[in-house]
Amino acid sequence: MVPHGTAWRRRGTLLHNHGGRHSRSCITSSTFGLTLFLLAGSAYLILMQRLSRYRAATSRPWWLETWTKGLMPSTYTDEGHHLLKRLQPWIVAIFILEIVGIVIFVARS
Repeated sequence: MVPHGTAWRRRGTLLHNHGGRHSRSCITSSTFGLTLFLLAGSAYLILMQRLSRYRAATSRPWWLETWTKGLMPSTYTDEGHHLLKRLQPWIVAIFILEIVGIVIFVARS
């Protein structure tokens, strides 16, 4: 039979990491950061797919070719150019969310 104190110590080391914090909260924070990054990236791809309908005939790159080419107004028709102007604040917000997600993920990993 194992003494009561030994079982408690073993259980205590499983619940806490070396810094004394619960390891469960670290996993939750890093998972949140990764989820935030993936959701923001998905939102960006959806916006770019919507914008791709308005690409000029001379400029039809693969939809993931470059991030910058997708944001150049010269690659769109007039209607697409206006839509890009309307969506630009959302695109900037998505980039910020992606960066925050990466920072949270890396800091908590």
